[in-house]
Amino acid sequence: MKDIKRSFDILTKEQKEKSINDIIAFYLDERDEHVGIIGANNLLDMILQDIAPHVYNNAIEDTQKLLTKQTEEFDFELNLLKK
Repeated sequence: MKDIKRSFDILTKEQKEKSINDIIAFYLDERDEHVGIIGANNLLDMILQDIAPHVYNNAIEDTQKLLTKQTEEFDFELNLLKK
């Protein structure tokens, strides 16, 4: 059976497996609770679907600000070279 690709499936199979194992370990270590693979997978899916887009958009905005600042500095430097 072919896996269904959802819009929030942005991790490789290996990244997803590691993340699920990290979630299981976190719950066991920090909360002394057992979370199964299905529960960890559902939590990861929720995070990727609901939270990841906000983090991604913030990263894009930060990058835009940085590029704008660097472009302004570059323009300033170029203007200094004018004769």
